Amino acid sequence: MLLLEFSCTPKRSSSLNKIYGGAFITCWIDQSDLKNAEVFARGVLDAEGWQIQTLNHIETIARSD
Repeated sequence: MLLLEFSCTPKRSSSLNKIYGGAFITCWIDQSDLKNAEVFARGVLDAEGWQIQTLNHIETIARSD
């Protein structure tokens, strides 16, 4: 399991733009491959109306954590 934290702002065309100025968004991705997990998370955030500013944190999470 991978945890990725992004700093995002709403896209201008998104209805989120009227509600939020920005957000820290944490994604929990059930994959072991970092590159694929990041691509997947970026796609979901884009589809939901968010523009990614930075990828702040990446961490592998084990069941023991």
